Amino acid sequence: MSQRRVVTSRSQEPRQRFAEELRRLRAQKDVSLRQLGERLGRDWSLFGKMEKGDTLGSPEVAQALDQYYGAPGMLLALWELAAGDHTQFREQHRRYMALEAQTVSLWHFAVSVVPGLLQTEGYAREVPAAGGIKGAELERQVKARVGRRELLEGAAPAVPDDPR
Repeated sequence: MSQRRVVTSRSQEPRQRFAEELRRLRAQKDVSLRQLGERLGRDWSLFGKMEKGDTLGSPEVAQALDQYYGAPGMLLALWELAAGDHTQFREQHRRYMALEAQTVSLWHFAVSVVPGLLQTEGYAREVPAAGGIKGAELERQVKARVGRRELLEGAAPAVPDDPR
């Protein structure tokens, strides 16, 4: 299968593309984040986080933005792609996870959070929930976090020789 030819300078990564489109549409409408928050009856900081790619918001927020910008369904479709993207972790985390997958030994010292590879499903649920993440977004994050443990529990986990 041939690789898709890049036509625009826009991101091909779903989460980043969603953020780019939000910024583009707001700039086109020439409104500030505060004005957008006032017009949609939501905290303006949510829209700032969405435009930076820090959060996706909810599908209801994407629908409200679709309606406000006069782009029926476009933002909701981009939101769905971003939410369903298996590479949903931010770029710096994906690099770490790629290295993690090749690792034969991992030393981690922490006093506050259990490392991702060692998190149980319950723990993986409580960490983002404590940060206010709920519903489908919480379930996606739990699935992604627990999925990382397959490196340790898979059919042929890499077990290094005992260095003693």
